[in-house]
Amino acid sequence: MAVKNNTWLILEKRAQRRVASAMADVLKAGESVTGLEGSEARMNQLISEYRSKLAAVESGTHSIGDNMNCRRYIAHIEEVKARLEASLVAAREKLAAAKYAHRMLEAERAKMAGLADRAKTAEERGRALRDQKGLDSLAIARFNLAR
Repeated sequence: MAVKNNTWLILEKRAQRRVASAMADVLKAGESVTGLEGSEARMNQLISEYRSKLAAVESGTHSIGDNMNCRRYIAHIEEVKARLEASLVAAREKLAAAKYAHRMLEAERAKMAGLADRAKTAEERGRALRDQKGLDSLAIARFNLAR
């Protein structure tokens, strides 16, 4: 009896685990990008609100302290927004890299699946040939005994 070779099946399973891990990385990176985009929208909203407040303060009677506080807060929010935008760029790059890695690992998994199928087909073909040889030998032996 021939020893069954599971090498390709094992490699295919390993490739499937790596693809699943890469997909988890893609989802995590996507969530990060989504969260940062939400934060960016909130920052834009805050800047808009405080610019409106600044315009209201400047249009009426106001103290210089109120005006300076509003301007400083807007400047602070814009600094935070600039850091957030840098983080967002990095997160988008990470997402793109994760998607690329997932595509490459998926291609590797497909290759392993094809090789596993080919090995299974070859094994079945070999088994069929051995069975046919056994039947042929039996038929020859019966023919020789019948003479």
